[in-house]
Amino acid sequence: MLDILREEALSVQADRVGDYIRGVGLYGGVEMVKDAANKEPDGAFAAGIVNGLRDRHVLISATGFHANILKIHPLVFTTDDADRLLLHAEALLEELAG
Repeated sequence: MLDILREEALSVQADRVGDYIRGVGLYGGVEMVKDAANKEPDGAFAAGIVNGLRDRHVLISATGFHANILKIHPLVFTTDDADRLLLHAEALLEELAG
């Protein structure tokens, strides 16, 4: 495993993506809430995003007690991946908003 980390420069990649999108440690996350003021978790909305992105061939997952935190893996996540995620997430959010 250490060889792969070195050969693929995954720590450099994580730093590069970390400068591009916010993340801490081995994962980046976005919390889905029903209302920004009271921050009530919205696990159903997070599940809708995970499933909608999967339909668009973009794989992420949800985690947390309420399954409302979208989780990505920045060690292997490139800035191109981030652009693709954001492009599809934006289209999906517009679709869900009706």
